[in-house]
Amino acid sequence: MMTFSILLTTSVVTNHRALTESDVHFPLHDFHREFYTRATRIFRDDSHLRKRLFDHEKSLAPGQLQTFLVTPAAGVQLGDALREALEARTEMALDSTPVGGHLVMHGSVELAQSLRAQPEVMRVVPLLPELKVAPHFERTTPNRSTVSLNVMLLPHERHGHLRPPAADLATTYAGELREWCAGRGAARRALGSRPSCAGIDAGLLAVKHHSEKLLEVTAARDDAHIVAAALAERPEVTWIEPHMEYRVLNADGVQITQSGSNPIGGVGTIVGATPMWDMGLHGEGQVVGVGDSGLDGGSCYFENAAGGTPGNQQYGDTHRKVQSYRAYADGEATGQVITGRMQMHANAHATRARARRTFRPHRKWTCAFRSVILTPTAPPPQADHGTHVVGSILGEASVTTDAAAVANQGVAYKARVAFTDIGPGDSPGLAVPNDLVNNFFNVDYDEVRGGGHPAPLPSSSLHPVHLHLTPTRLSGPSQGARIHSNSWGANINAYTIPTRDVDEFMALRDDMLILFAAGNSGTDGPGSVGAPATCKNCVTVGASENSNSGGGRQDGNVAVFSSQGPGPGGSIKPDVVAPGFLITSANSNDPAECGRTEMAGTSMATPITSGNAALLRQYLLEGWYPSGTKGGSNPKVPSGALMKAMLINSAVTLGGTYQQNQQLGPGTAPGNVQATPPDPNRALARPRLPAAPF
Repeated sequence: MMTFSILLTTSVVTNHRALTESDVHFPLHDFHREFYTRATRIFRDDSHLRKRLFDHEKSLAPGQLQTFLVTPAAGVQLGDALREALEARTEMALDSTPVGGHLVMHGSVELAQSLRAQPEVMRVVPLLPELKVAPHFERTTPNRSTVSLNVMLLPHERHGHLRPPAADLATTYAGELREWCAGRGAARRALGSRPSCAGIDAGLLAVKHHSEKLLEVTAARDDAHIVAAALAERPEVTWIEPHMEYRVLNADGVQITQSGSNPIGGVGTIVGATPMWDMGLHGEGQVVGVGDSGLDGGSCYFENAAGGTPGNQQYGDTHRKVQSYRAYADGEATGQVITGRMQMHANAHATRARARRTFRPHRKWTCAFRSVILTPTAPPPQADHGTHVVGSILGEASVTTDAAAVANQGVAYKARVAFTDIGPGDSPGLAVPNDLVNNFFNVDYDEVRGGGHPAPLPSSSLHPVHLHLTPTRLSGPSQGARIHSNSWGANINAYTIPTRDVDEFMALRDDMLILFAAGNSGTDGPGSVGAPATCKNCVTVGASENSNSGGGRQDGNVAVFSSQGPGPGGSIKPDVVAPGFLITSANSNDPAECGRTEMAGTSMATPITSGNAALLRQYLLEGWYPSGTKGGSNPKVPSGALMKAMLINSAVTLGGTYQQNQQLGPGTAPGNVQATPPDPNRALARPRLPAAPF
């Protein structure tokens, strides 16, 4: 079996201080809050935690690899300046946690002792193996016989001298798991008779290498936690959590977000104007990435020309609406993959109904971000979801004589889509890639490169830690997506591996804006925003009501189902709200050429906001700012952070209420329970687009 050992010492700093039994960052409950661990479930009290930290560090051999958590001294401000000063003085590479911003060091106990001697440092304690297992592990373990575990490794780019490549570690871990099942190794008592060992020849305990930062281990559900705890003993492992299950979570939307209501703060009459469209901003030249359940390319809102069918669509640079269609989930979605380029052509289906697909359970993500279905005969939530979502962003009728179809076009109806199909047939869940950085966002971002898989991006560090990465942009013209809309998620208010992936991608490609639906768990109360919408860099979108949706619902109110903040660490979430109850948009599996349907959910609010982001990006790229005249200044390529700031800055606080009635069908008379403005950790403001650039 391969081994990899390195002596980790330092000659730069001569002062050392060993950990004492009284050393601890914070009292137990504060430690749990600051570092987001399961400490409060494991340790009885402060002294129990202190003793475990002391005993673990004392057990470390000289030069043994270990991850340490670092807290600055009182009065010392966390941030890049502190990190850079300590790195320069000690020649250690330090990372930082996304929640709390504390520092992290990967190294030996000798290095930890040197770091403790620095005047800016108060405490340095080891990251215990049992704290590498996510505190949300049990809540997010899928309810099926076999589950997948995402195993995060310490970053190879900055710390490659500390560990082998991920592919080699996958081989090593697979061998160790087999030895444990055979009754050898440190975990033999725990694994020897477990279901995972019984099924090892059928694929259980397989270890797959997804990228330099992530491995995937398959286990029986009954011993998922035991397998995770065994792997957490490995010094290269920094975090383990289940591969979570995810489910999918417009004329009125356009007018409300372009001109708002009168009075501006709502509740009032919808003005009904479209000033951005009137200026000539319809999304021309913009590509929006979408990951969802599937897209009906034969709908009049997406076909290349009137009268088209799914059978005659050739997606690509010359297609009217679809730049690319990646059939990630199963290879079928009104078509099949063309070798060499992520395009689609039709299969032999005579109708627009999508084929039943092969389900790959190790990639199934499901959760509670289900669209709100208003009738008992409605199709499964994901059946029309992707088509409806893309229609709200950029649907454009090819049949100009159909007035109703034209009236229900998308917010940025001249934009085009780079689509990733993550909907496996009629399954209630989604097949989302394990690595969103290197196998999801990057594919739509780099689409112009002409097929194949883009080169992997440099990865960040562990959960709950990330590196300080230098953002880069592709040179030259690109037709890849710079806005990515996602109407799916998990019902867990935590900073997860996918959450970190979202933040990492926006840091690496700083001209990308990623948007996520907040979730439909508002009736659970505060703290119900679900991952990955718990990300820091993305735009998290909640849902407001539409006055024309019946049942006493009215513009200016927040939809009863819209998930509430705060996010992890007290972050303000959602960032904005947009119309999501009800929204009329494109329908799939519809005999009509321009079929439409109504849906409700934060899934519907997110694409409306994404379409508005496309209009803002077009405004800046075409040189409208600051004169308000096209070409009045040089084109400006906006960062994702700038577009997010413009959306938030344009928003006006809603003047309505939350609603308490959970019956969402027509004729319901909701009751008011809370007036806005609410707690500041639950931002409820809706973009009014012209306020952003002017």
